Order: sequence, then structure tokens, then C-alpha cells
Amino acid sequence: MIRLRPLCILSLIASTSAALAAPQPAPKLAVAISIDQFRADYLERFEPYFGKGGFRRLLDQGSVFTEARHRHALTATAPGHATLLSGSPPSIHGIVANSWLNPENFERVGAVSDPDEEIIGAKSISKFFPIEGTSPRNFLATSVGDQLKLRHGDASRVISLSNKDRAAILMGGHHADAAYWLPTDRFVTSTFYVEQAPAWLETFNREHSVDSFFGQTWDRLLPVEVYNRVQGPDVALGEESRHGLGATFPRTLDGGLSAPGEEYYKAFRIAPQATTLLGNLATSAIQGEQLGQRSATDLLCISFSQTDYVGHSFGSDSHEIMDTVIRLDRVLAELFSFLDETIGQEGWIVVVSADHGGCPLPERATGKAKQLYAGRLDWTSLQSTAEEALAAAFGPPPSGSQWLLRDAYGFRIVNAPETSLTEMRRTLRDALLSHPQIASAWTREELLGNSPESNHWDFEAWRLSYHIDRSPDVVFTPRPYVVDRSPYGSNHGTPYDYDCHVPLIFFGPGIPSGHYSDPVNTEQLAPTLSRLLQVPRPPQADQALLPHIFQADN
Repeated sequence: MIRLRPLCILSLIASTSAALAAPQPAPKLAVAISIDQFRADYLERFEPYFGKGGFRRLLDQGSVFTEARHRHALTATAPGHATLLSGSPPSIHGIVANSWLNPENFERVGAVSDPDEEIIGAKSISKFFPIEGTSPRNFLATSVGDQLKLRHGDASRVISLSNKDRAAILMGGHHADAAYWLPTDRFVTSTFYVEQAPAWLETFNREHSVDSFFGQTWDRLLPVEVYNRVQGPDVALGEESRHGLGATFPRTLDGGLSAPGEEYYKAFRIAPQATTLLGNLATSAIQGEQLGQRSATDLLCISFSQTDYVGHSFGSDSHEIMDTVIRLDRVLAELFSFLDETIGQEGWIVVVSADHGGCPLPERATGKAKQLYAGRLDWTSLQSTAEEALAAAFGPPPSGSQWLLRDAYGFRIVNAPETSLTEMRRTLRDALLSHPQIASAWTREELLGNSPESNHWDFEAWRLSYHIDRSPDVVFTPRPYVVDRSPYGSNHGTPYDYDCHVPLIFFGPGIPSGHYSDPVNTEQLAPTLSRLLQVPRPPQADQALLPHIFQADN
């Protein structure tokens, strides 16, 4: 007995340790939320004005990674959403921009365009609102949702929602059961997923018509003094007044029309009613698809796009973005409360991040600091500088009127003999670097080879953005606070901190609460979420698990 007692104690310790280290059961539902053009500092800046059930619940009870960043250079909507749930950069997943030029015929390719598919539920109303076939066929990686479907088959459901097609489609992946988005007046899907919209979606579109918001008012939720204190004056240089919304609050949501039409639908995308509508769609999808109420884990992806439209028009320091975030907080609180009631607090988890951040209005960035260079990218001057350098070195183009075609943050050389391309790319790079608005430029050879410039601050970021079959001949980074949008508004798309620093929060049963300042990246989201769902990580996701989430491993 005495000899056996230490063994019994060791056995008890071992069994207790095994119990403590046992993995948390997979949730019934995982919700992956991306907030379009949502800077990390918004959570700190606007925290005093959050309610209890939305962002504050996540900040108080979740694992909050305050130093999360995208690693790739071209921080746009499509690349960001493709990265979040695939765990791979654009150099791997191939979504290098929202659109790019086909190197064979120089025709533009949309990130989710697919002429072999058709849209279900809407017709084109103008050239501004083309209704084109879509699918994830241009996406060269797999997602967490794909892994879930491969593991559980039809026992799991993967549904993806957004105001934008590229956000919904790229978050859902290849095996999603459906993706739904809002091109004009109703939510639609693609024949890639189904041949007919489900009954619950048709009911939703009838009962929650976009047209029913026509004529509503958008005003601040809080007293104007609060916005002035946090954000400064309401009207600032560089803000964009468009689609009948005017320059300041209150705003009438009608597009300047007497009845719903094209300008109204453009205005609706900017107004917080678009976020409210998407939140309502999420609860209807949970009910209609019975998410979180089956034998295997389900995945719901949601991308809120209205923040992006507001950021583009009014910038990151506006009353409009502050009001938008505060209203989004209320929408999230309602969604989380609905999940508690429908699935139970122990049955769901959520991860929140963003596809990219956003640059301040250049007029505001300059302010009184006249020595700070800021401005709006002069594409005409930039291309002229490059064209003149190529013509001086290689003569006029053999056909057409130019050597170059713009392609995202770069240029493609057209009509050039293959034997001259390498030298032409060097000449183009040097010409771009001579322009006062350009901070850096890289050739195809440098990004695909072993460049001695590899220690330059943005070189690795551009390597991660560069795809061998889809990226242009030369890419570049503008100087800080030089915005690719004119004459008003703001943009994103660079490797600067204001564009790549985004929130990253995990919340749910078994996930510890805490604020962590470890430097992490958004490619770690997918393998971490996969581990929580107890499925293999996407095969091209090579980043480590996020620290602190799995305490037994740390």
C-alpha cells in the first residue's frame, strides 16, 4: 500500500492534468465578423460611448490583440477578406487587389467575377450597378469554412453575408453553402451556390426592403458636443458630399430624388441603415438556415461594409465615422443578444477583425504642419513621368499611344518585346522613384528574386502582395498621407500603419479575457479559428496560432 501510494498520486495528477488540458468542445456556431475599413484605434477612441452588449462585451471578456496587422502591402477590400479566413497572403491566395489586369489581354478582372455564373434576385439598373456573374473561382486558397465542410460535409452549414459581393464570397470560400450581398435594392446570391434563392431570403427581401428606408433621416445619436470633443469640427476640408447627403447632419436619405432610384441606392450604402439591414439579415439567416442548431459546427461570416463607404467620403476623423461605429456597436449588441437567446451563451464564439484601415484626409493630416507632405495622388503626372522616361530610353511605343496601363498601385508595360522587359521595368521603377509623391517602387524581378534591398521597410510587404501571374510589372508605395482619391474623400491600400493596423478579438466560452500587446498578424486568425472549431487549418496557412488563446499550450 505504501509503495503504491506515490503511483496513485501520480496517476491522480496525470488524470487531473489531462482533464484540465482537455480541449474545449467545438462551438455550435462560429461567427466571423469583418468590419470594412475599420482602424484599430477606433475601439480605443470611441470606447467610452459603447453600450454593454456590443464592442464593450468583446473588449471586457474577449482576447483582444491590440497590435494586429495585415502583413501585405496592398490593403484593399478583396485581398483583406481573402486573407482573414484563408490564413495566407495575396502572393498565395491570388486576390492581389479588388481587380487587376489580365496579363494576356489586359482586360480587367474583378476579384470575384465569373462570367459562367449568374446573379439570382436582381437586375442591372445602370452602368454603375452592373449585375455580373460572381463566384470564388479566382480565389486560389481554401478557407476555414472549406475545412469545416470537408470535415463535416452537409452536417455543417457555411453562410456568408455582406453589403459587398467580394467580401461575402471571399470570406465564405469555395464550399460555402451560400453567400448573400446587396448590390442595389435587395440581397442576392449566385448560381455558383444555388439555383434559386431560399424562401427565407425572399421573405426577408419583401419584409425588409431597401426602398422602405427612403426618406429616413440620419442624425447623430449623441449630442454634437461629444463629437466635437472627440473628432473635432463636423465639416472639414477634403470631406466629400455626394448622392444628396449634403455636407453635415442631419441628412435625408433620398439621393435627392422623389422616389427610390440609382442615387438613392448609392446614398443608402453610406448610411447606417445599411448596417442595420445587414444585422437584420444575419438574424434571419440564423433562423432560416438553423445555424448553430445541428449536430456539427456551423460558420456564419459577416462583413459590414458601410464603415468603408463612410471612411471614403468623410475620413477617419469625422463625425460620420464616429456615429457609424457607435451605431454598429448597437447592431452587434442586438446580434449577440439574439445568439444568446437562440443558441445559448456557451454555444457560440465570435472573432472580429477588419480587411484594412484607412488614411486620414490629407488636408487634415497636413493641418498647420505645412512641412508635412500630404496630398492626392496625381496619376496623370505620375504616368507622364514614367512614359517620358520609357520613351527617352526605348523610343515611342510601337502601337497605340502609351507604354503603360495603370494596375492598382502599379503599372503594366504593354507592347514591349520580352527581351526588353527587365530593363524597361528598371527604368519604370527609377522614373516612379523620381516622382515627389512616391516613397518606394519595386520591379517584378526584385519581388520574385533575392533582392539586396530586402531590408527596406516595405519590401517584404510587397512580396506578400505580389502574385506571379496577376501582379503588374512595377508596384509602388505613395508617400505617407498621399491618397489615391481625388478631389475629395480618403482611401487605403498602402502598408502604412493607418492602413494595416486592425482589430483582432476572439470571444466565447473557453477563450480567456485579456488585452495582449504581442505583435501578431491577421494570417494567424484562420489557424486559430480552425483549432477552436477542431478542424485542420487551411493548408496554405503557415502562421503560428495566436498566443494566449489556448492557455494549456502556453
